Amino acid sequence: QPANLRIGDRVGVHVAPDSGDMSIYLNGKRRAVGPAGIPCGKPLFPIADLLGNTQSICIQPDARLPIEAPAKLQRSKGFSRGALGKQVRLSSDGMSATKLPGKDGQMHGTVMSAVPIRDFPGVGKFFEVIIDKTAEGQPDGIAVGVS
Repeated sequence: QPANLRIGDRVGVHVAPDSGDMSIYLNGKRRAVGPAGIPCGKPLFPIADLLGNTQSICIQPDARLPIEAPAKLQRSKGFSRGALGKQVRLSSDGMSATKLPGKDGQMHGTVMSAVPIRDFPGVGKFFEVIIDKTAEGQPDGIAVGVS
């Protein structure tokens, strides 16, 4: 449940190569099923929306699909400065996003990666973020997906 996320939790998104089915992972374990039929034949970009208790996240450049064997790492360029919600500030290296203070319920906390999701041949696409900061007592948490 997103409202129960804690600092250090890892939230990952996997898109299967043949079906385009999305799965959401928490700390390496599959926890939810997302939409199906995502077109995997073109670049997909990670998206996260900092909602509720999730105040700050960091994209993981060396994320590995939990069921995948070790592969050569590819360095991420972090989050895109051109696709940034009004309520988000990026770190100087673009790897961390922090929700700015705002009115309760105010949205605009969306971030998108500067580069497409890493492709694991034959297994699918996968990205992961780590929760850096949370706020207690919020009814919701992070939303993740692809575009």
